[in-house]
Amino acid sequence: MSKTGDALEALYAALVAKAGEPSPKIPEPLQNEDLPARLAEMGSDLEMLLNVWDDSEGDPEELLGADVIADSYEITREVPVEFIVAGGTREARRAAFEAGLEAIDDAITADRTLGGTVDDARMLAPRRNGSGLATDGMPNVLEAGIRIRLTFTSSRTF
Repeated sequence: MSKTGDALEALYAALVAKAGEPSPKIPEPLQNEDLPARLAEMGSDLEMLLNVWDDSEGDPEELLGADVIADSYEITREVPVEFIVAGGTREARRAAFEAGLEAIDDAITADRTLGGTVDDARMLAPRRNGSGLATDGMPNVLEAGIRIRLTFTSSRTF
């Protein structure tokens, strides 16, 4: 598998592990799922969705040294993650949303190398409601578009 593929799988595994803890604050993540269609099925109970996309932004930067092109690239990828809390009371929704954001960040900060697959992993500031997800304007929904920045080196551009 490519370094990018390994990094994406390690990020997903970190979130799955966090969701598997006792009294989890985030649901088990999905990968590349269409969340808005799933939201239509939600009732009045508090429900959460977490989705990790394989699509990422960032261009590799060739590492140079001593006037000779090195055979490696520094790669920075910003992986989109959607987090949605819907239903329930306003207070319960707000508490679950804030706890979920903290849990996602905790999953990353527990091991910033994601088991040695990256040099650094960081959660960037989440874009809360209005981030462009299809949930904009839906009542009783809190959502965040999150970017997880993964930095690593590879002998290939991917």
